[in-house]
Amino acid sequence: PTALLIVLLVVAASVAALTLLALFQKGVLAALKGPLSARVRVRYPDEAQVLAADYGANSFGLESKGKLQLRGNGALVLTPNELRFFQYMPESEIEIPLAKITEISFVRSHLGKATPYRLLKVQFAGQAGPDSIAVFVRDPDGMRAQLEQARIATSKSSTQS
Repeated sequence: PTALLIVLLVVAASVAALTLLALFQKGVLAALKGPLSARVRVRYPDEAQVLAADYGANSFGLESKGKLQLRGNGALVLTPNELRFFQYMPESEIEIPLAKITEISFVRSHLGKATPYRLLKVQFAGQAGPDSIAVFVRDPDGMRAQLEQARIATSKSSTQS
């Protein structure tokens, strides 16, 4: 009975800790959404410009900046012409024109940082050569599908011009 009681206490403590961690993460993301959505509205005043957005995104960094950069919480926003990551701290933005994207895939690590989750990896032609970014988003399949659709629409409109 004592061993069973210890096991039950450990399980209960683990469940409580995980619940508190989940609530903390939700609270942090909710606190970030306000300032991030304000920045997105300034950049894209016409809400119709935003095809998709994830305000709980986490960037694993730009390949061109190397392994020493920190991960960054922020918003990943897709428009008809670009994919843009709004990093919360330090406040910065990474703009990737859809026409410059060369490949979209899923990975579980980027720049030496690993996760059990699938990351959306976007490879593109950067200013100094090939580059990439990997981002955790809540719905990687949905974001990839929307990104692919936007790329197709962009390529069709550029060939018709």
